[in-house]
Amino acid sequence: MSVLLLALAAGMTGCAGDDTPVTSAIEATRFTWRELPPLPRAIAGQMAGNSHGALLVAGGTDFPAPPTEGGAKVWYDTVHVLEPGASSWTSTTPLPHPLAYAAAATTADRVVLAGGSDATQHYADVRSLEWADGSLISTDLPAMPEPLAMAGAAILDGVFYVVGGQGAPDSVTASAAVFALDLGAPESGWYQLPLLPGQGRVLPVVVAQAGRLIVASGAALSRDADGRSIREYLTDAWVWTPDARSETAAARRGVWQRIEDVPRPVVAAPSAPLGDSGIVVFGGDDGELAAQAAQLADGHPGFSRDILAYDTTTGTWMSLGTMPHGLVTTMAVPLDAAIAIVGGEDRPGHRSATVLLGQPGGED
Repeated sequence: MSVLLLALAAGMTGCAGDDTPVTSAIEATRFTWRELPPLPRAIAGQMAGNSHGALLVAGGTDFPAPPTEGGAKVWYDTVHVLEPGASSWTSTTPLPHPLAYAAAATTADRVVLAGGSDATQHYADVRSLEWADGSLISTDLPAMPEPLAMAGAAILDGVFYVVGGQGAPDSVTASAAVFALDLGAPESGWYQLPLLPGQGRVLPVVVAQAGRLIVASGAALSRDADGRSIREYLTDAWVWTPDARSETAAARRGVWQRIEDVPRPVVAAPSAPLGDSGIVVFGGDDGELAAQAAQLADGHPGFSRDILAYDTTTGTWMSLGTMPHGLVTTMAVPLDAAIAIVGGEDRPGHRSATVLLGQPGGED
């Protein structure tokens, strides 16, 4: 068990049957922050993970000229690596094509990427990336049943789950589909779980924890009076519990159950497991200023810095303080006893090269 798990697997305080409030060890957790070497380029929408202790960052987008001045978004195929203790990032073998907003998760020192988009289309391609002996190993996996970008992903018991997303750049609906691939038997191909209850969504929080898959928030899509896509910022949260009695991963259909709503929308928030019973959600877009983003431009105050956690043992959300910068459309990567948040959007249309490393510890 990692130091991170050992530090937070303290269980519950208080005893059933007495008058002492039962609170989780997670509730007392606070993060200490420092910065790692910045990314070579300020980007968002990139995919990130951990391979043999090295941080991998693949693809992403930026605006060489500000969108408020008519600047167009640019997609990248670059892959950058930060090895343990290194003072700068290394560029390595690029992706087959520019890519951003793919679903991604790390397992067994491999970072699995599914779908994503470039400037013209969405993809169904799936591959894993591994950094070994100073080289990048890219392995193709079976393609998803359909193209998807801006989906969420997590790996639970060796199964890679992809939740939600958008099928095409001009789509004004979001998917409620949940696809799964057994990474131990990828030749068996993808299978589909029952649809996520509630609305289809893009950019949801998706985390595997305590034998369950947790999905929270995200944004539903619809069309306004002028035919443009608009977002509805969601707070509902759901848990998927596979049927462990089934003999194969594909047979573990399980059930969806609704859990306590997130206190506020956390669209596109970096998230990760916390200890052996919690998940942590860093910031996110709550949509409060979405309609004013163009008017505010560089005066936008930035995305939320609040940290939320959900405890699977108590079934409740709680606040864990704040982080130095609010960063969205990026990923949180467990790294030894800490969690790295790599670049992202710090306000609408504006990218950051900052790499934050949060160390969980005791109460302030």
